[in-house]
Amino acid sequence: MKPYTFRVRLTCAGPVLSRSLEAGRLGIDALPLRAADAQHTALPGTQVRGLLRDAWTVFADADPQHWPLERLQRWLGPDPDASNHPNKPVDAFNLRPARLDFDALWIAADLGTPGRLQHRIRIDPATGAVARGQLLTLESPHAPAEEVSFSGEIRARLDDAAEAAELLRWLQKACAYVHAVGGLRGIGYGRVLSAAASLAEEPAGDAPGIPDGAGPAAVRRIPAELDLPFPAGDADTARLRLGLSIRPLAELCFPRPGPKGSAGNRFSTETHIPGAALKALLAARWPKQNALLAPLLDPLRITHAHPVNTGTASRPLAVPMSFAFTDAAAKPNTLHLRDLALQHAPGLLGGKAPRFQPDWKPAHWTLAQDWCGWPEKDVPRGLRVRNRIDPQTGSVKYNNNTESGMLFSVETLIPGEHRWLADLDLPKVSRAQWQPLLALLAELCAAPLAPLGKTKAAVAVELRPEPCGIARGSGWRPRLASYPAHRDAPIVVLLQSAAALLPPGWHCRPSNDGAALHHAYADVFRRLSNHKLDLAHAFTREALAGGRYWWSRFQRRERDYHPVLLTQPGSVFVLRARRGAKLDAIQQVLQCWDSEGLPAVGAPPAPGNTRPASAGLAGDHKHNPWIPQNGYGEVVIDPACARDAALQPQREEWHGLED
Repeated sequence: MKPYTFRVRLTCAGPVLSRSLEAGRLGIDALPLRAADAQHTALPGTQVRGLLRDAWTVFADADPQHWPLERLQRWLGPDPDASNHPNKPVDAFNLRPARLDFDALWIAADLGTPGRLQHRIRIDPATGAVARGQLLTLESPHAPAEEVSFSGEIRARLDDAAEAAELLRWLQKACAYVHAVGGLRGIGYGRVLSAAASLAEEPAGDAPGIPDGAGPAAVRRIPAELDLPFPAGDADTARLRLGLSIRPLAELCFPRPGPKGSAGNRFSTETHIPGAALKALLAARWPKQNALLAPLLDPLRITHAHPVNTGTASRPLAVPMSFAFTDAAAKPNTLHLRDLALQHAPGLLGGKAPRFQPDWKPAHWTLAQDWCGWPEKDVPRGLRVRNRIDPQTGSVKYNNNTESGMLFSVETLIPGEHRWLADLDLPKVSRAQWQPLLALLAELCAAPLAPLGKTKAAVAVELRPEPCGIARGSGWRPRLASYPAHRDAPIVVLLQSAAALLPPGWHCRPSNDGAALHHAYADVFRRLSNHKLDLAHAFTREALAGGRYWWSRFQRRERDYHPVLLTQPGSVFVLRARRGAKLDAIQQVLQCWDSEGLPAVGAPPAPGNTRPASAGLAGDHKHNPWIPQNGYGEVVIDPACARDAALQPQREEWHGLED
């Protein structure tokens, strides 16, 4: 498939209302939705998408021969009602996604007159006068009959130029069919006066500049900063490591796992961009028929991208769960941060129980995150409320199964001045692949990539010749090959991203089962280190992942619910060498974990998989999303906090309970 971009402009007669969730000044009941500059009004792209679906549905009902329903489902996806059925077939999850992605906000060309008000009243049918208290005051920058144009882009993945021309023709027809946009359009608001759609750009091919069978002659222009020479030496392969600086062009949303249905109609977002989502952007345009470059897609590893302030060169360190504070009741300016990773037994700090993450307040988090390199200001968050309009009634569609309107809210990340940093890593690249691969990555990232996340946002990706690394944890990199210095030294492993480490089918009591948890982790690290390391102690937190989707998609007809227990970022494991293990062998194990991440041990077996459950599915990305290539299992070996003298408890303040 090839990417195409269409530009659409809708010229409307004011007033136009697309309501924002923000609260206005006293007496204002509704504010218009505005763009990021907080000045220009905007229409949500989801509404434009819904209006196109309604128009094309009418066309399909009126003339199914020239407008088949399959075309609608190919461009906009399957019928939304099908996804709400509680007992939908397994194959429903395998339907192809929509090929069209819409800008999140369609922005007005001019400001209008900010602060202009419109009023609406409700008439009491008994008296014919205004009903008591039924006065609605709206802010509407565009006066009645005043023209305002809203413009946006539609990004499409189509088979060829013929399908692009066909889509353009039907876009123009659908835009001409739409009579009004925005809220209150049933009473004359947002009447469409004219519409125009055009093809903004046409791609040169599936993977620009990298034809099938690419060799040295296929290498196009590579930016000077990325024109990296193949490493000197006699080796036939080398590791390629690059940094990614990501600038979102719209709001982002990556929903956290949670309940679905009537009780779960709010999607809260993660702060990071999953590596799997970034890899999917590249995979969509990767030359899969190219014999030279196609094999590099699966082993490609992209870490999770974390937010930083503009100009920051390193990713923040996951806040270690071994961090604790000495005085729970102290004032913010007297808090003392300590790292208890190397304390071999429980104890007291200053005669009191240490305060760990579950008991932290905002002041504790601020101090800990500042040490780990997180931005001083959190990424701003917004809220988008979405519903489905019934084309028959023009109001919110009612769902009889949940006895509620089909309405949900999406929490979003507002990029602002933040950037997201990640690392791209390929363990083995041959001499013949080196330059064509750099050319491919440069061309793929030359233009914004989309769609990303639930908001289908576009992002601008900048390639950097050096990996971004980890802030406050980069001190170990130059000396990792000689770490640990001797066999008896403790080895600290910090989990930078979530990992499926616990064995499949492992059960733990809800409380007071720390011994079983320690035994499970000890067995995992013993096997992952080829029986060279033992677990001394750990600071961990776990979370369930999975749900009906996991059951239906991967477990097929099994009746049992099989969630996965993920070990959370910030978990700290302190290891020691086993008797008889050689130092150089231990260093090789740590080097492998650092460069490749921890494999996913705890994924349930795929349907029809005959391997024992203990084997896991570390390399099967089709049935296990938590593999290192998707950004999971990233570790920091010997983080700087574990050896920072300022973070270690003083002898007079630490009282070990076993001492």
